[in-house]
Amino acid sequence: MILSQQATNPPLRVFRNTDQKIDILVKTIDRTPVLIDDDQIINFRVYDRANHEVISVEAVLENYDKGHYSIELSKTVTGSLELGNYTWAMVLVSEDLERLLYTDKDYGANAPLRVVEGPMPPQPAAIQISTESLTGGATGALKGAAQVANPLGVHSLVLGLDNYFGTVTVEATLDSDIPQLDSEWTPIKLVEYTHDFDLHHIGFVGNYTWVRVLFSDEIGLKTISYRNQ
Repeated sequence: MILSQQATNPPLRVFRNTDQKIDILVKTIDRTPVLIDDDQIINFRVYDRANHEVISVEAVLENYDKGHYSIELSKTVTGSLELGNYTWAMVLVSEDLERLLYTDKDYGANAPLRVVEGPMPPQPAAIQISTESLTGGATGALKGAAQVANPLGVHSLVLGLDNYFGTVTVEATLDSDIPQLDSEWTPIKLVEYTHDFDLHHIGFVGNYTWVRVLFSDEIGLKTISYRNQ
């Protein structure tokens, strides 16, 4: 995933450990687009509070007439930055000259930049379990939180019911291997339903490696969704 933003409202935000694209309009002092020669480049530079340069990335020309440039920061580059406040500038570089340029809006020759934690990754989709896949009213072995790097150990079931009458039992194990015998599974939650309809949530927590769900009756059981993270 590449995050994209325009440098129009200070401070510019850079997300750590994230590929990021920034679009910038580079201006002269009189607010007209900067037009560069073939032997010149423009660098995007980031400075810490002591004015030490910590990033220098060549800008890519997107639209010559508008002075539109883009900067692509890899997750390696953004991951090298500590959280906190910085400044950034666009610098014209030629063989014998380096000159600060002006950026969008009224920033002047440099502008504030803030490094923040990257956004959370997208939530994995829930696992849909077909009621036709049940064997003797039981699901197959489902991966538990311990297998998907879920340190909180939160698990969820969402059941779609239509006049369901019966019990739902959640069983689990801490063993690495899938239990082969019913006696090797440990019951951890029991929920009773009496002619229930609509969606019902069952949550449970634990560092389980494998989970399965048992239904005392399959009549009225319409959908089963499972999430292990």
